[in-house]
Amino acid sequence: MAAKHQRRAVGPATVEIDRRLLPDEKVKNAFTELKRVVDGVGEPKSLYAVEFLTGTNGFFAPRTAKAVAAFEAAIKKHSGRQGEIPQRDRGQRWPLLR
Repeated sequence: MAAKHQRRAVGPATVEIDRRLLPDEKVKNAFTELKRVVDGVGEPKSLYAVEFLTGTNGFFAPRTAKAVAAFEAAIKKHSGRQGEIPQRDRGQRWPLLR
């Protein structure tokens, strides 16, 4: 049996890429990296567009919240040591958990 490759016109299509950032990454650099990959595919630039969309910010839970206490307990149960939940003010990014 032989395989055959054909191009078919399927009409307009949308591709969404959900790219998460590492704590030390910048949004602009991540977008530039993805755009470079898309542009490198070889499709004529007149046939596609790359649009930057932002998602939602991460949630904020006070240190005294039940969810934070449960998370700390799960860390201790799994690792045998106390979890280190860093302090932060609203609007700051979370540092990495250690």
